[in-house]
Amino acid sequence: MSDSTKSSKDLFQRVPILKAMFFEVILSQCLSSLLNFQFMVTVKDAITDDEERAGWTGSCYAWINGISGAMQFFILPIITKKIHSSYLWLLMPSTMLLLTAIQFYQNNPSLALVGCTFLSMKTIEYSLRGQVSEMAFASLDYESRFIGKQKINLFANRFGKSATAATLFLLATYMDKDVKELNRLLVLASNGIACLWLFATLHLTRFIEKPKSVSD
Repeated sequence: MSDSTKSSKDLFQRVPILKAMFFEVILSQCLSSLLNFQFMVTVKDAITDDEERAGWTGSCYAWINGISGAMQFFILPIITKKIHSSYLWLLMPSTMLLLTAIQFYQNNPSLALVGCTFLSMKTIEYSLRGQVSEMAFASLDYESRFIGKQKINLFANRFGKSATAATLFLLATYMDKDVKELNRLLVLASNGIACLWLFATLHLTRFIEKPKSVSD
């Protein structure tokens, strides 16, 4: 075992919240990559015209950027003072599980629903997730805050995205012609990962100190 690996293992054992955040990040990145893939597949199937599809996709990303910006500058500074971070952590996977569950109960999820699910995930990533992560890191010592953050961003983010990308590539290659069946499997997978993400986040919140009252 290399010195870097050993030091990372020791750090994660000494600061259990880092280990919890590591697995939480992996699962959130898996779901993000899966929803991104589902969004592209659904858009391609629903809008056959390339120019129209590019315009629709561009509009969706414009909404993501606009909502994320509004969240960062106007909404989050207010709600983070009113709502404890542990509840904000739980809000992220709960929201995504609700949206993926709605997809599950639709025989063939509409483009609007898939787009709303994708928009919600990206908005969470670009705004709320960054805010609550920084709040969690801020309470740690120097080594945990900077070294732990570096390890999580480097390994957990990349592993979650890479593992999902490889799996989706194989799945898409195998089911290239059957878009409906592919979407069905993506919906099932997204629900499963969202559930795991929620459980991982519940475990993570055990290490976040809760105040005696929210107003404190």
